[in-house]
Amino acid sequence: HTYTRVQVLIDICGVDHPSRKRRFEVVYNLLSTRYNSRIRVQTSADEVTRISPVVSPFPSAGRWEREV
Repeated sequence: HTYTRVQVLIDICGVDHPSRKRRFEVVYNLLSTRYNSRIRVQTSADEVTRISPVVSPFPSAGRWEREV
């Protein structure tokens, strides 16, 4: 976050891959207005593992995280 100067969380989406061991994938699309670049961060989890919230650096994430 500090080196890329990402300021905007564009959206969060979730994908369910039933055939995978870590079947749930969460994708974060971020924007750096300073460098005019977009960054996609992807992570995955199984039915038990929790993914840490990103509300601290991106307060608008709360709404999207509840949906995903």
